[in-house]
Amino acid sequence: MVVFNRTIPSICCVLAFSVLMPVQANASCTGDGEDAPFRCQAQTEITVAGGKTGGLVEVKISDNTYMVLTEQDETVGPPPKRCDYLDQRWHFTLPAGGNWKLVVEGQRNDVGADGDDFSFFVSADNSSFTPAGLVIDSGSDVTYETTVIVGSAGSFTVKVADTDCSRGHRNNASLSIDHLYMEASADTPPPPRPVGGSQVPIIGYYTNWSQYGRNFCVNHIEGESDCSSGSISGSSAEFITHIKYAFFQHDASGAIFSGDEFSDHNKAWGNEGATCDDFPDEFGKKGNLCQLKILKQNYPHIQTLLSIGGWTWSNDFSEIYAYPEKHETHCDSILWYLENYDIDGIDIDWEYPGVQGEGDNVVRSCKDHLADPVDSGSCDAQNFREFVNYCGPRLQTAGKLLTMALACDPQKYNDYAEPPENEDPGEMDLDGMIGNIDWIDLMAYDMKGSWSPVTGHHAGLHPNSSEETYFPEYPESEFNTIRCVQGYLDNGVPAEKLTIGVPVYAHSWKGIEDRTFGDPPVHGLFNTHTGVPKGTWDGGKWGNSGVFDYEDIVRNIEPDAITTDWDEEASAATLTWRLKGKDGRGFMSYVDPAGICDRADYILGKGVLGMMFWEFSGDIENDDRSLIQAMYCAFNSEDTERCPGASLCP
Repeated sequence: MVVFNRTIPSICCVLAFSVLMPVQANASCTGDGEDAPFRCQAQTEITVAGGKTGGLVEVKISDNTYMVLTEQDETVGPPPKRCDYLDQRWHFTLPAGGNWKLVVEGQRNDVGADGDDFSFFVSADNSSFTPAGLVIDSGSDVTYETTVIVGSAGSFTVKVADTDCSRGHRNNASLSIDHLYMEASADTPPPPRPVGGSQVPIIGYYTNWSQYGRNFCVNHIEGESDCSSGSISGSSAEFITHIKYAFFQHDASGAIFSGDEFSDHNKAWGNEGATCDDFPDEFGKKGNLCQLKILKQNYPHIQTLLSIGGWTWSNDFSEIYAYPEKHETHCDSILWYLENYDIDGIDIDWEYPGVQGEGDNVVRSCKDHLADPVDSGSCDAQNFREFVNYCGPRLQTAGKLLTMALACDPQKYNDYAEPPENEDPGEMDLDGMIGNIDWIDLMAYDMKGSWSPVTGHHAGLHPNSSEETYFPEYPESEFNTIRCVQGYLDNGVPAEKLTIGVPVYAHSWKGIEDRTFGDPPVHGLFNTHTGVPKGTWDGGKWGNSGVFDYEDIVRNIEPDAITTDWDEEASAATLTWRLKGKDGRGFMSYVDPAGICDRADYILGKGVLGMMFWEFSGDIENDDRSLIQAMYCAFNSEDTERCPGASLCP
């Protein structure tokens, strides 16, 4: 499970905060707990983790016992890296009872090593590491102590990482450690930051354009109605755990910036007071970034992330990640925004590495998918990995999250060196960078749409058994949520670092045949069509998308539907309705509360981290059909105050 507060190791979140000393030491521990505190030494040192070399190159035993750790410049697995990322680990076995802290005495060799700080991380499972709040950045001998980090018996792993090496220049930095041990402490661990109402992460996107035509503002999330007289009063804040604010832009230098300074920085709502006076002077101290800070003060269980890119603003990602000198600019710019605007993390929404999104995007394909790929001697997959493995540790050290939204198209996520038959090799290096990513939001929607030859499910959980008959071409035949999750698992991403994306909208088509399919019958599924109708927000130069907000469906379309069906195989709601003029009959597919229950069951059974949705303004609030409330109640049915009556999900 990903820890929401990166400064508090995951094991703290489930402890009874006892201040008792350990009741029993073991062979690796000294001290009696009275005149001398318990001290436990590491059982083993390992120098290989995650396919990386590096680590312990000298051990000297004398009056001053020390170890020296240095960088390495070789690594395992293609394509070759410019500089390896030091990863040295120590294992401890701690006796029962009491709380502990990590103590390190050592120094950094400053010769030619400017910026090469060594950070310590801790883990209860030797897999999910969180910062220990300890960084050795000095050339002098210093004793470092973490805050209390563990309070139960069992194995525990500490690792040290050089957070600068992967910039692309090797400085031969070294770290001398005189002593490293776990010491019993009478202090109480700091309380974990509350996760909020939900036991399982529920992550929602808020778009900075929602306050305009959609009349949906940040303060609307916590139940206010002052965005405009047309707003619907309601509250989602008590149901969600994370808000991703979309989108910020970036330029080819790597700097990120607001794409709408009025919305992000300047619009005054009248409730700011002095809350955002500490924001930088470069921009306004109001706007949505201030509203997000106010919301977090009112709902301290919520964490916020700044989402960069998206479909429209992914054009320069390939340029930024292709050049190591831009990695630092990009990471510095990200950290500046996160630290100065009280934001908890960054979300990278690159659409798409190695594969063309919008027509003007720069693309460096690894597998020559494009007719004319950019020939730079490198490609998006390896460059993206290099950036993540450089910036990820810096974000971890700062206590910030790094997440990303990725597609469910196997052509976009596979990284097979030798793909299975009929599979695409793909354009990602997922297992090469997942160690420095907190989680990936799977965009398990938009799998069918206006481009599809027949109607279908754009967010089906399972495949319909006849789908390959109507969508026989790869990868369309692979488009469903279950296949998407399994694809990421097959490519080295652990389930606990994945969330399933849920659309708060439908895709639709017009002029269908009105032919039924399946048993029980689903009207309009796999029908030919004449295009798509005008959706909820369509108009102007963009034409029709056929996309309808969930609220629009519930309020305005379902009551007058000709048929409403449930595709049991796919776990998808559908309906047909009469369109105006010559457009005939329409068909749409979407996720309803029953579909939320099925997805929650799958998430809990598969060990997936949680659920993400796009986006807040599409939901119907203060209504028993609310999708956001359904997500909460599917994971927290014991909360009878927010989920009255029988549990939503059987």
